[in-house]
Amino acid sequence: MIEPRSTGSDAKQLLVGLSWLSAAAVGLTFGINVGFVEDRVALWVENQLDTSQRRTFVVSMLVSAVLPWLAALLARRTTTLSALARGAWVWGHRVSPAVLLVPIVPLLDRGSFVEHPVTSLSYILLIGLSAAAIGTRCLEEGFAADRLRAPARTAWLDRIPSALVAAVCIALFVHFAHYSVLRHHQMRSDAYDLAIFDNMMWHLTHGEWFRSTPAFGTDGNHLHRHTTFGAILLVPFYAIWPRAETLLTLQAAFVASTPIPIYLLGRRLLESSWTGFALALSYALYAPTHGGTFYDFHFLTMAAPLFAWVFFLLFTEHNKSLIAMTALTLGWREDTGAVLAFTGIVVWLFGVYPRRTLFFVGASALYFVVVKFVLMPLGGSHASFSDYYGRLKAPGSPGFWSIIETLLTNPAYVFDEVFDKKRLLYILHLFVPLLFFPLRNRITWIALIPAAGFTLLSSRDPLYRISFQYVAYWAPPAFLGLFLVLRRRFLEGGRRRALTANAAAIVLATLLSSFLFGSFSQSPSMRAGFIRMVYDWTEEDATRLAAFRELVAQVPPDASIALTSNEVPHVSNRRNAYGLAIGYFDADYILVRRNKVGRRSGQHPAYARAIASGEYTQVANRGPFLLWKRTEDGAE
Repeated sequence: MIEPRSTGSDAKQLLVGLSWLSAAAVGLTFGINVGFVEDRVALWVENQLDTSQRRTFVVSMLVSAVLPWLAALLARRTTTLSALARGAWVWGHRVSPAVLLVPIVPLLDRGSFVEHPVTSLSYILLIGLSAAAIGTRCLEEGFAADRLRAPARTAWLDRIPSALVAAVCIALFVHFAHYSVLRHHQMRSDAYDLAIFDNMMWHLTHGEWFRSTPAFGTDGNHLHRHTTFGAILLVPFYAIWPRAETLLTLQAAFVASTPIPIYLLGRRLLESSWTGFALALSYALYAPTHGGTFYDFHFLTMAAPLFAWVFFLLFTEHNKSLIAMTALTLGWREDTGAVLAFTGIVVWLFGVYPRRTLFFVGASALYFVVVKFVLMPLGGSHASFSDYYGRLKAPGSPGFWSIIETLLTNPAYVFDEVFDKKRLLYILHLFVPLLFFPLRNRITWIALIPAAGFTLLSSRDPLYRISFQYVAYWAPPAFLGLFLVLRRRFLEGGRRRALTANAAAIVLATLLSSFLFGSFSQSPSMRAGFIRMVYDWTEEDATRLAAFRELVAQVPPDASIALTSNEVPHVSNRRNAYGLAIGYFDADYILVRRNKVGRRSGQHPAYARAIASGEYTQVANRGPFLLWKRTEDGAE
């Protein structure tokens, strides 16, 4: 039997061991006492607790702290000091994680913390770092006499993590698909962006090249904004059931599959199926990815598993698969090339297939530059998105070059413009669950440069909110950085127990942050896009949707129609459907929700012009909706 490593005198071992036993006993007593507190929110927020109960709280914790020392005094009569010290040392470290109950238990009363996210995330970070340190000592000292078996890839037990990952993906899909469709049926989806893509897919299915009318008008084409060539691969699925719900379900399936390549990547880099599963579970729980999944439909959200597959294949010898997946990912959106290129630089610096990786970096970077800055402008792109970074533009210079000039010549100004509480909160949301491991190595920072450039430098706050799709720039590269740092820091140093402890701490931090801010716990702070998630289907929702569908049934499938924003995605599976925010064009029908076109709202001057023109007659109304029809002799 292997003995614990020497730590000094027996007295020192006994002192340290009993201290850990006392602390663990206090943690357990604390958790039990909290269970008897009726109004815990008042305790955490206002420090309100009945005096007698508070005294019981304190006395019981003091008694529990003393008990291990009394037990040691009694045991000393029949046990040698050396044996007693060794036992206290081992068992003290084994039960030491119970100490974490003291900081963790208050977080279970979520309502006390979700309104203070910066404080809560900072608190979770301290818990996670403490868990990593305590867990490492627990495994290295408390179980030093136990052999650590190397993972057996062929053993049937080793197949359990793969099965668990599959189960996690199925649960993710059911969760994301159900609530995405529910949100849509609550009429909380929007013309931007669900209707845009639904209409684009309808046109692709009918052989019309990326035409989309809800936000672009009669001559709109989505390629003027993003080169989402991957949409062509979705046409067969959309053709089966051509409506917005199909896109939401496909998006849920894509996002729900991401833990699979994350698991494979983690298993390969960290040489453990169970550690790979733990970190794949962390990705599933990772709160920053939840909001964007529910926020309508976006190709960027669906790019996350594609990124992850490419990253995994970069560490394998499957050249053909890597080429095919890279081509698919580049064609998914024009900006994916930047993410792949910078991540490839990291992989190259870590010495993984250097020649192949260098070619990968060059091809990805070239695709991004040529498509974004040459082909799209030549094709008539009216959306360079340089206006997203308006505060960074240098006077007298146009477009993105103006922004680059500012970045190169005035870093102090850039820092002053981009560093604020909202961005700090965004960074905390992204990295607290991962205990900032992706930032603990200067090389892995490189993979995050595109994400930082696309989001943190922006003047528009949706780009640095976790409720939007832009988290997809961050999540896969951050997890790759996590794996690389864990490998270099622990596995290459032969500290497999420390690796296990830190992986467990990451799962804990991810679980706590997800409980406060994620969708699985139905957190009250959870947002999809601009609005909070509502998980309940009410009679009011059913009545409103039925009234809307009754009016839509009166509109012929081939008729053009203009609608208020939340209504457009429900009828955008036709040739011409317009959001009234941009105009009514040649609409045969206009369908609006009353509270969005009233005099107080002032949201849709196009609606006011259409009605004032005398070209439309109201033909029906149901619930909160009005339906207008163009008169036969009317012309806009």
